[in-house]
Amino acid sequence: MDHKRGNVWIASAGLVINEAGEWLVVKKAYSGLKGKWSLPAGFVKPGEMLDEAAVREVKEETGIDAEPVVFLGLRTGVIDGEISDNLAMFLLRPLSAAITVQAGELSAAAFLSKAAFRDDPNTSGLLRYLLALEPLVSLPPHNGLNPGDPVWVHEVPPLLKIVKIIRIMEKMKARRRCIRLHERKQRRIAVFYRKF
Repeated sequence: MDHKRGNVWIASAGLVINEAGEWLVVKKAYSGLKGKWSLPAGFVKPGEMLDEAAVREVKEETGIDAEPVVFLGLRTGVIDGEISDNLAMFLLRPLSAAITVQAGELSAAAFLSKAAFRDDPNTSGLLRYLLALEPLVSLPPHNGLNPGDPVWVHEVPPLLKIVKIIRIMEKMKARRRCIRLHERKQRRIAVFYRKF
């Protein structure tokens, strides 16, 4: 177990679909997904939003620049009865096309047609599940038993609206904090001058 992450793991994945309808898929060079086609994904870093993590992971693993389109859903599970394993999935629009495979992390990365990996025995359970849902509108409930399988997901408003609302709320919170600090400073100044 990774003690730095503790018992709650939060990761993000990006489903990148190009204009030809091909999906960006990768083969990890390690872990339980070693040698299996899956989505570019990785752990969320401190101070990073879920959509930012998905975009970063796609860029790091494949060299593809992308932007968020919509939140697809959440795959959640428990590993060995103690580790909460959570994966947020985002539909991303590619902004570039040239793939650069991240050495050490991946053994392959490619834009493939769904038919190319649909019947491949090296396709991950999550990808098979997403293929079965095509076209992707929202992901319905599913009772998976393995951390690699979806357990539940739900549809939410478009990601960009959510991001905008969160950023507005953060700005309002920062303004309130500045006002409180200014008021405290004014009180200290008033107390200081009362002494004279």
